[in-house]
Amino acid sequence: MFTATLMAMFCFALPAEEIAATISSTDITLRDAMMRALAHAPEMQRIQSDTDRTRAQDGRVFMVYTPRFDFRANYTRWEHKTFPDLNFGGVTVPSESAFPQLLNNYGLSASIDIMLSDYLWKMPSLHALAKQSHRVQLARARAEAEKYAWLAAQTYLTTLRDASATEVTEAAAATLKQRAERMKALQSAGEDVTEADVMRLKAEAARADAQAAQMRGQMQSERLRLAYMIDVSPENMKLVFDVNEIAQPLIMTVEEALLAAEKERAELHMLEEQAAKQDAQIKYSFSQMFPTLSVKGQYDYSNPNLRILPIQDKFQGVWQVQARAEWSPNDTVRANTEWNDAKIAKTGIYADIQAIRNAIAIEVRSAFTSWEAAQRMSSAAMAQWEAAGRAFRDLERLFAAGSVPAQQLLDGELAFRQAALARIDAAVSLHLTRLQFDKSIGRLTK
Repeated sequence: MFTATLMAMFCFALPAEEIAATISSTDITLRDAMMRALAHAPEMQRIQSDTDRTRAQDGRVFMVYTPRFDFRANYTRWEHKTFPDLNFGGVTVPSESAFPQLLNNYGLSASIDIMLSDYLWKMPSLHALAKQSHRVQLARARAEAEKYAWLAAQTYLTTLRDASATEVTEAAAATLKQRAERMKALQSAGEDVTEADVMRLKAEAARADAQAAQMRGQMQSERLRLAYMIDVSPENMKLVFDVNEIAQPLIMTVEEALLAAEKERAELHMLEEQAAKQDAQIKYSFSQMFPTLSVKGQYDYSNPNLRILPIQDKFQGVWQVQARAEWSPNDTVRANTEWNDAKIAKTGIYADIQAIRNAIAIEVRSAFTSWEAAQRMSSAAMAQWEAAGRAFRDLERLFAAGSVPAQQLLDGELAFRQAALARIDAAVSLHLTRLQFDKSIGRLTK
């Protein structure tokens, strides 16, 4: 009875066709957990906000291409002044008649200002700079997505492992308690059962119960962490885990994986986009050293219009066109400094790109090595579990026949339980290693 119960509790953690594990109701697969973590993580929401802001900055750059328009309306009331009369050859002419004072002034004005130099060399580099800033932010968002998806996957599988181990240990503790009660009943009935045998069973049951309580606390902590991470109620969260769906074999060589990582890794893309952004910054800083050329057109419609003689009390219009060329040695020195700084920063970015390429190559090769080791460990744990199960069944049969003492049966049960827990740990490690490989080539969220 004990063997059948324990075997039934252990078999869901084994890599066979029928293996699947569920926890006690919102069904959450591993993929669901990763996607929900990305959707609800405050850090990812902040990154999305930054991405939207860079997109808005790209739109504002286009506004610079639009000429500047200004419209103005004004009213002016002049102070009345008294001037001396004019005398021409004895003829006196009142000043008010010769130069009438127009005390009210009304004006309307419209102007357009076009920065020609900006169109020629400044705007293209400014637009490229804004565009690359947005691309850098997109690459950063994807890199952070891979990071949080990996964290969610680790938490998901750790929660599943702890829940499986807790269930196994609780089942073992319950079975040991039942066996101790049966042994006590046999002793009371006069069977050849010693008090020491009963006490050993009770002690082992208490140890298994304490181990289960410790595992339960650890599982509940991980479960709560996962629930907050994916925004699901811990009480209604049900993890659905299919071993065969996750632990698929690797279908590429090391060289193919290195090429895939070179193409897919978001961290590398982010640095490459950062280098392109720095190129745009270099061009923009260089454009700041050129003189600025602009053309301005203006139309004034006023009463009186002081540009038209004689001055009359009526609305009249006049236009003007102005071309300007400006250059400042101060601005040139500043722009030259920024230009040199940008070129130095670009050199540093290319050094970072080479460093991340080396780190990615190491990570990919390590992922292959870890995968092979995890496969061997999983196979070994499976063999150990089967051997421990067979040994325990034999001991149980011999104990029923009175051929082995209770202590030897307990030792066999402990070895069987430890082998089952080791098998659970090896199975989860195998799936984590498989996901780690996907992460190493930048395909964890694809």
